Amino acid sequence: MRLAESARGIVSRNPTVTRFAVSLYGRGHGFTVQSADGRISVTDPKGKRRVVLNAQHAVYARDVIDDFDFYFEAVEPALVDAFLTVDYSAPREHRVQGWDLMPIEFPSLAEPLVTARQYLDFADLRLGQTAIDLGAYSGFTSLLFQEAVGGSGRVVAVEADTLNLVSLRKNIDNFQKRTATAPVVAELAVWSHNRGIEFLVEGNMGSAAASLMKRGKKRVRQVPSSTLSDLCQRFELDDVHFIKADIEGAELEAFSDREFFRDRHPKIIFEAAASKDHEPKAVIALLEQFGYTCRIRDQVGSRMPLVECL
Repeated sequence: MRLAESARGIVSRNPTVTRFAVSLYGRGHGFTVQSADGRISVTDPKGKRRVVLNAQHAVYARDVIDDFDFYFEAVEPALVDAFLTVDYSAPREHRVQGWDLMPIEFPSLAEPLVTARQYLDFADLRLGQTAIDLGAYSGFTSLLFQEAVGGSGRVVAVEADTLNLVSLRKNIDNFQKRTATAPVVAELAVWSHNRGIEFLVEGNMGSAAASLMKRGKKRVRQVPSSTLSDLCQRFELDDVHFIKADIEGAELEAFSDREFFRDRHPKIIFEAAASKDHEPKAVIALLEQFGYTCRIRDQVGSRMPLVECL
């Protein structure tokens, strides 16, 4: 689950302006928003629960206010200064509510299990099958896919954000120690070519191709890119049964590989980004050319719908 890239108009090039706007927005909805020591805390109207963000991720504070329960209940809170607190201000391990195998290190905001279950329900993965996780972030969904396909199956976790990759690799290593199997990591962005792209590296769920973003130009880095066909060749994937794409509006580029869809027809699920610039209609029309039928369904706990394609 990723967040709206512009936080619906609240973002500014001036971080102080953004924090002030978030504070006003929170006050208007009964929340208390405070900034100190490079962190932003969002306290619920009852004054008992708190979500803490890194100040660099102030753009996401409005989403936390709008869907507070969704973010607060994703992981187990800790009691800090009389507040039940979920601290996403730096990469740290959290216990995901409903999943007990091991803690997961999230670079920032957590991936809730409720969304991952929607992916899994649609994918209906079986032992020995192959899945590709585009926009793997912390790798949590990749681990769940690996659980589903077992040691005889394959999962490729694709992530281009160098900050996210640190947590992703740590989680995969810990998972492998416990299960003796693990996804493989592709440090790149799936795109329409292999020449590399400029990528916004922010260590959060909203990391994406710089050409699709309107913020954070100072954090843009050149990263490798690959088509889906070349990714399959690189990892010797004869078949692909499922693709999860959480790539901030980059689906038209990632799914433009006609050769891949000529040879394979995996189930696909992607998140329809909230921005009006990232409408899913064009992506659905593209996939329909490859024989897919798509439906839009609500995403549990989020305003952004999921698109399921068969």
